Amino acid sequence: MSKLFITIIGFISIAVSFLIGETQTIELEYANWNMISFYVLPENLDIQDIFQPVIDSGNLISIYEGSQLDSLKQVDGEWVNTIGDIDPKWGYSVYVNQSVTLTIEGDPVELPLAIILSGSDPAGMSTIGYPFNVAQPVTEVFEYINSLGVLILVANGNGQYYMPNFNVNTVVDLEPGQGYRVSVFDSVLFHYCEPGTDCNCTLGDVNIDNEINVVDIISTVNCILNGTGDCSCADMNLDGRIDIIDIVLMVNTILGNE
Repeated sequence: MSKLFITIIGFISIAVSFLIGETQTIELEYANWNMISFYVLPENLDIQDIFQPVIDSGNLISIYEGSQLDSLKQVDGEWVNTIGDIDPKWGYSVYVNQSVTLTIEGDPVELPLAIILSGSDPAGMSTIGYPFNVAQPVTEVFEYINSLGVLILVANGNGQYYMPNFNVNTVVDLEPGQGYRVSVFDSVLFHYCEPGTDCNCTLGDVNIDNEINVVDIISTVNCILNGTGDCSCADMNLDGRIDIIDIVLMVNTILGNE
């Protein structure tokens, strides 16, 4: 079966999902930190609203997002939510006092997405999401950043690891609805691409034409002034912001003054 045929079928499936909506079922196990993610986005993205059925049943203990800094947990008997809205780029660590099933209805996540994996996160690891409704080989999803030499490991919640530097891969496939702990040597821009496509880019190559030139600077200026376009590849210093500093770094790259 050709890659073109698979890609066309994938686009048809996505189009149908957007028309009729989609359902995601999350199985939360007792006595275990459940690393989850979202490939369906409900109308209300507030994480407390999403988990309200689990709260009402008295089964939720706590939830931590991404780098473990923001959470949903009880403080002095009141639920405190510093996470706010869910983000499909991040994974979430959920602890419950009894096994429970959570069902979410909404729209599929729009791709591509980009996330900065930071080497300065606690323990050098981030819990990221997997915003796809189909499984994919971990080697394919992380192929690009592995080629940059920055990937240390990818771990799931079942004690399985992908460590390319040691030729270890017990993860095999990334699964829908799961979260994954990722460790990198240095901060890197990571893209969630449509299955069967490549949306990765070199920093500075904003229009992804394999060249860094004045066209990329113009695209970056438009992003800053108008908020238009996908400018994730313009974040030259990987600080999560697109600003004049990125343009200066881009100019230096063009002039060979890196």
